[in-house]
Amino acid sequence: MGNLNRQSIPMSERLMMVFRLLDMGNVICDVGCDHGYLPIKLIESGNYNKAIAMDINEGPLNKASENIDKFGLSDCIETRLSDGVKSLRQDEADAVSICGMGGNVMMHIFDDGKEVLSHLDKIVIQPQSEYMTLHNYILLQGYAIVDEDIVFEDGKYYFAWKLKYTGESLSDADGTIKEKPGYYHSVNLLEQGNETYRAYLEYHLKNCNKAIENIKANSSDNARLEQLLAERDLVRDSVREYYS
Repeated sequence: MGNLNRQSIPMSERLMMVFRLLDMGNVICDVGCDHGYLPIKLIESGNYNKAIAMDINEGPLNKASENIDKFGLSDCIETRLSDGVKSLRQDEADAVSICGMGGNVMMHIFDDGKEVLSHLDKIVIQPQSEYMTLHNYILLQGYAIVDEDIVFEDGKYYFAWKLKYTGESLSDADGTIKEKPGYYHSVNLLEQGNETYRAYLEYHLKNCNKAIENIKANSSDNARLEQLLAERDLVRDSVREYYS
């Protein structure tokens, strides 16, 4: 293994959140590996024995290869050019991480890679956008969220979800999932008493109140006003119930 004392691995709060959720395993495949910091950290820590670092672009993959060589981990970490998990064979890894891309891109990866992803012990994803759309999609596709976390970095809140394929589509009676407008409502983080999630809710509550006052003063959009009022009450009730 490489020597952590030689130089530190530059891990952002977002990557450390994914690192924690991945826990331990045998072979990790990191999709969208960028500079390769996450698989390097997972191998250096002893949490995983082998890693496959994948990216759709040659530039980031070449940079990842350089960093892997720098840490002396070429025997443990393989790099592959891949669109999503197309270059990963079924049962070749027991865990996959998908980080640093929009929710729409992740849905494309899940669509194309279901045969591989549905056989994994765990999948950890860290989307950059479209939280609720992606959240609803993965539940409809038969994945359960078994753990999750949130961090605040560079002026923005980021979520990460640990998934396991169950084959059971968690939908409403009409085959859809009712989307909470404007924010991601997480019962798991509420039950954990996660303080960063509380800050996220309070931040959203301020924005919601501003939008309500703006509509009252400048618009007659009653449907949107009712939606915002209901959303405000849900956020307010959640904070009172779980953080009182």
